[in-house]
Amino acid sequence: MEAWAELHQDELIADWVLLHSGRSAAPIRTIKIEFSFMEHLICRVEHFEIVAPYTVRVDFDDSTRQVINFLPVLRGELYGPLRDLALFNRVSLDAEVHTLVWPNGADFDPATLHEWPRCAAAFAMMASAWDSVTA
Repeated sequence: MEAWAELHQDELIADWVLLHSGRSAAPIRTIKIEFSFMEHLICRVEHFEIVAPYTVRVDFDDSTRQVINFLPVLRGELYGPLRDLALFNRVSLDAEVHTLVWPNGADFDPATLHEWPRCAAAFAMMASAWDSVTA
């Protein structure tokens, strides 16, 4: 399901905007038509380094690297606490799932980190609504 959501993030965001303006959401293709385990990038974080406040250089098992400023997505119940720089700086590499994790349970799919330039704007747009979501 997570892979499908990543594939359709632009459509999901567009539907969110439509629904919040009182209009009907547009249909999104079903999982049965598109979902395949092969469509989800499988990668591992090999190493990371904090290079600036809220910014981490992430090295992957395919020899690629991303430098990610997480500040725009640090909102909501899960990621919001990471605005405390002391907590953010306690990031570690989970040896089992090979991604960045924080003591409060926050983490990111390694594929999302790998493809950050492609999905950062959409992720930040979604995160901007998280502060207003109530349980």
